Amino acid sequence: MKRTSVIIYVLAVVVAAFAFQGCGTSIGENISLTKTKLETSLANKTELVVDNMIEVYSNWDDLSFQNEFDDAMMGALSNNHISLSSDLNGVDVRKKIALLNLYKQAIQEYASLADEGLTGKQASFSKCCSAIQKEYENLGDSAALAYAKRINSYLKSTRYDQNEVVRILLVDLEMIWKGDAESLNEKLSDSFQKFQTSLANIPDDSFSAEKLSKYVYQPYEGKRNLVQAYKLNLIKARRQELKKVVQKQDNISSAIYCVNCALTEFLKRDTDKTAIVNYLSRVDILLGDNAKTESED
Repeated sequence: MKRTSVIIYVLAVVVAAFAFQGCGTSIGENISLTKTKLETSLANKTELVVDNMIEVYSNWDDLSFQNEFDDAMMGALSNNHISLSSDLNGVDVRKKIALLNLYKQAIQEYASLADEGLTGKQASFSKCCSAIQKEYENLGDSAALAYAKRINSYLKSTRYDQNEVVRILLVDLEMIWKGDAESLNEKLSDSFQKFQTSLANIPDDSFSAEKLSKYVYQPYEGKRNLVQAYKLNLIKARRQELKKVVQKQDNISSAIYCVNCALTEFLKRDTDKTAIVNYLSRVDILLGDNAKTESED
C-alpha cells in the first residue's frame, strides 16, 4: 500500500511538472507574439521594404545620368553622334518616390493604431490612404481606379479593420513595384549590350598606352592588348554594378511578397504566429545590413 502511494505521488509530480512546463511555454508565446506586437512588427518590416524601394528609385536617376554620360563619352571617342538621352528613362521617379513617402506615412499611422488603439487615430490613417489615392491619380496609373474601388468602401465607414486596408495598400504597391522593376531590368540589359558595343567601337588610338598601364594590372604588353584588357575590365565592373542593382530589386520583390504573406496569415481566423514571424524574419535576411548579392559571393 505504501509502495502504491509513492508511485502515485511520483506520477503526480511528473504530471505537474509537464503541466507547468506547458503553461510556461504558452505564457511565453502569448507575451512574445501578442496581436499588438505582430501588428507593430508588420508595420516595421513594411516600412523597411518601402525605405528600400525609395532607395532604388532614387538610384535610378543616378543610373540614368551615368548612362547618358557614358553614351556621350563613347560617342565622342568613336566619332559618332553624341547622345544625351538615356535608355533608362521612362519611369517618373520623383512621382513614385512621392507615392512611397505617402505609403510610409500610412504605415506609420498603422503602427500607431496597433500601439494605441483606434480612438482618435483612424482618421489620420484614412487621410493617408486618401492622399495615396490622389497620388495614384496624379501618376495616371492604371491601378488608380482599381485602388479607389477597393478602398473607398472602407474609408467611408466610421470604423473598419485597418489590417484589411493595409492589405489593399500592399497588394497595389507590389503590382506597381513588379511592373517598374521588370521594366528597369529589361532596360538595364539593353543598356549593358549597348555599352559593350559602343566600347568596342572606340579605336585604339583614343587611348594612351602610358596611362593604360596605370589601370591594367594584368601582366600584358603592347598597346592593343592593354586597350582590350582595359575595355574588358570596364565591362566587368559595369556588369558587377548592374548585378547588384538587379539583385537589390529581386530582394525587395521577395521582401514585399513575404510581408503580404505575413499579413494574409495574420488576417486568418486560426493564425499561425510562427509562420508570420518566419515571413518577417525573411524580410530582415533579404534587406538587412547582412544581405548579400550574387556579386559578393
